[in-house]
Amino acid sequence: MMCLLMRFLCDQMLGRLARWLRFLGFDTFYANNEMADDELLDIAKREERVLITRDKELVFRCRKHLIPFVHIQTDNIDEQLLFTVRSSDAVISDDDIFSRCSECNALLEKIKKDAAEQMVPKRVFEQHDDFLQCPQCKNVYWAGTHTDNIMEKISWLKKSLGNY
Repeated sequence: MMCLLMRFLCDQMLGRLARWLRFLGFDTFYANNEMADDELLDIAKREERVLITRDKELVFRCRKHLIPFVHIQTDNIDEQLLFTVRSSDAVISDDDIFSRCSECNALLEKIKKDAAEQMVPKRVFEQHDDFLQCPQCKNVYWAGTHTDNIMEKISWLKKSLGNY
């Protein structure tokens, strides 16, 4: 079951956090550098997203417009993740982990091994049987060594939240 309730919007300063929230399976819009604060507030309100920012002025405007927000005050990604999940009451579901494209946020789709052959390095194709692809940006994903590192951080996060 996909976690469709918690939706986030990370401002331009929080790209790494947006990627990690996507690893966790959360629908996370990441603002580009051309987006003005008014546009971020409009998207957050219209799409019912929790706005995550380091900008004090944007926090003030979220309060004024009754837009839920998380005010990040650290550069440490572990602290950002823990604070965001804890502050927003988001629930990490094992079924949702690695369900979204870390680049564009689309839901990933399972593809047949044969379909991945021309899109991944030969060694990867030979060593893996399961592949996911983003229907939007066409990135292909597999459980490589980086997956273990990500899962280690997710386990730490869940333990820190008391969910594990």
